[in-house]
Amino acid sequence: MQVTTHAAARAVFTDSTLTVPPAPAATTGIAWLRATVARFSSGPDHTRRRALTIDQLSTIDASTVRKTAQASTTDILAQHGTGPVDLMPTVARTLPTELLAAALNLPATPTTVAA
Repeated sequence: MQVTTHAAARAVFTDSTLTVPPAPAATTGIAWLRATVARFSSGPDHTRRRALTIDQLSTIDASTVRKTAQASTTDILAQHGTGPVDLMPTVARTLPTELLAAALNLPATPTTVAA
């Protein structure tokens, strides 16, 4: 099925008989992501994975992360001076994941996040 209109997308999201197809088991990359996170699962797997995610995220002080994100972005932009800055590689693709990892006490560097 190809979804190309707003009405078709709405129909898919409201049809309880449509589910996310199971992902094959994998150990790396996008295949691993599809096989292990709540967003790409249905039924009991989705419920269990979502609960685990919510439990982990509930330990984070969002206000502190927000302030750190603002300060980090300001620092990054200051390092680039007055010239144009491509925000995707310098901020958007790495900073959110780095800050979330730090808030969860997980190791993350710009290199690992980019990879």
